[in-house]
Amino acid sequence: MYAALADALARVASGNLAARITDFFPEEYRQLKDDFNAAIESLEQVMLVIARDTTHAALLKTLIESDKFYPK
Repeated sequence: MYAALADALARVASGNLAARITDFFPEEYRQLKDDFNAAIESLEQVMLVIARDTTHAALLKTLIESDKFYPK
């Protein structure tokens, strides 16, 4: 159990936001596993939104700078 948590934390620390704990946890520690997985899922979703919005902003900047957005 501790090894699974340590491994998942190490993967997240190295940038792997797909890390999830899949090992069996005893019932008294199941909430810890579920909360970890939910927190990393939320973090992954936030990072995906940031990446998407950053890409959109870069595309809009390129469009504006190309004079196609505001023709002269």
